[in-house]
Amino acid sequence: MAVDIEDLAALIRDLHVAYDSNEWEPGPAERGCAAQILEVVASRPLSEAIVQGMRRAAPLPEDSRLAPVAVSYAVYLRRSVAPPPGLGQQVEDAFLDLLRKITGHPGEGAAVAVGTSGP
Repeated sequence: MAVDIEDLAALIRDLHVAYDSNEWEPGPAERGCAAQILEVVASRPLSEAIVQGMRRAAPLPEDSRLAPVAVSYAVYLRRSVAPPPGLGQQVEDAFLDLLRKITGHPGEGAAVAVGTSGP
């Protein structure tokens, strides 16, 4: 099932809310995956960083809440010509902010490769 940018925005927002309300506590594998994606995104487009980060990290558990969102976002980025201006950047910022929260570095800026929104 293909997701659109509005669906992704809602999925990421829901994870932020779950994390902030302590409804969801990412496990070690999810924290490691988030750290790997943030490391790779400094030199690669976000779609590649998600894929590479997930490959480098320990396998995520079946009940991971991060995995389906990350995979959906990577697929969206690879298939989309260009996310809509404004909302596309907001979704990217929210996703990266979520990863920073998971790794314990909320609010820290991350160097992001130019062209992170495209394939």
